[in-house]
Amino acid sequence: MLLALIACWWFSAPVLEERTFDLVTLIEKQPTAAMLAGGFTSLPMLCFWAFFIAFAIKVPSFPFHTWLPDAHVEAPTAGSVVLAGLLLKLGGYAMIRILMPLFPLEFREGAIPIATLALISIIYGSLVAMAQPNLKRLIAYSSVAHMGFVTLGIASCTTEGLQGAVYQMFSHGLLTSALFLLAGVVYERSHTYEISRLGGLAQVTPVFAGVFVFIAVGSLGLPSMSGFVSELWVLMGAWQSGMPPEGQLGLLGSQWFAGLAVLGILLGRPTSCGPCSACSWARRRTSGSPCPI
Repeated sequence: MLLALIACWWFSAPVLEERTFDLVTLIEKQPTAAMLAGGFTSLPMLCFWAFFIAFAIKVPSFPFHTWLPDAHVEAPTAGSVVLAGLLLKLGGYAMIRILMPLFPLEFREGAIPIATLALISIIYGSLVAMAQPNLKRLIAYSSVAHMGFVTLGIASCTTEGLQGAVYQMFSHGLLTSALFLLAGVVYERSHTYEISRLGGLAQVTPVFAGVFVFIAVGSLGLPSMSGFVSELWVLMGAWQSGMPPEGQLGLLGSQWFAGLAVLGILLGRPTSCGPCSACSWARRRTSGSPCPI
């Protein structure tokens, strides 16, 4: 990303004194046009992907997500709350604020690969979350799936998709931070994150169980809650981008992106079972019996 930023600075003006790193000025001057005029036809796309990879690591998006589960598990509760509530959102914000206006043509060309990575993040994150015996790691992988909706909404490049992406970042920041706080409460009293050892907490902590379930169903997208609204807007944006009005070009080119994203939502249902229910499914899974998908 640093090299790409230097390339944008170099092509921002023909004279050294007029070159700048100012974001507003770079967007106005569009250094990618100067790159093409100078004969560097592949440089704009290289710069675009350099920026995208840097932001995708921060989101995180598949296949750059591997640092997130370990970071959450090793971090204290406060660190996980700050990471989920604020730091991950910087990647999505940067895509909207920097990537789209600075590389508009390149973004249109890369919309389908970006949406594909977003879909993989949604489905893969949901599947892996279902297989986690560790509560904190489960929440971390569900974050990969949720942030995949952010990337999909941005890739749709529609008003509905962008609004859904922004609202999903807001919703995820509140709900996932709350889930990490609740997981921290469990750990302070039980000194474990293993779901197989946490079954039946609702019998001894009914108020805690009620709060946990309320936050969990918000995270899984229960209608009337923020998770449902944001994901619905993203799906509407992805659908409209795949099926544009007559005479307009849809970036994604197919409604399958929205359909597969719905599949990711369905796969994500068991990830919020948590320690508050009897969780017999988790006990069967951690004891070695087949997982009933």
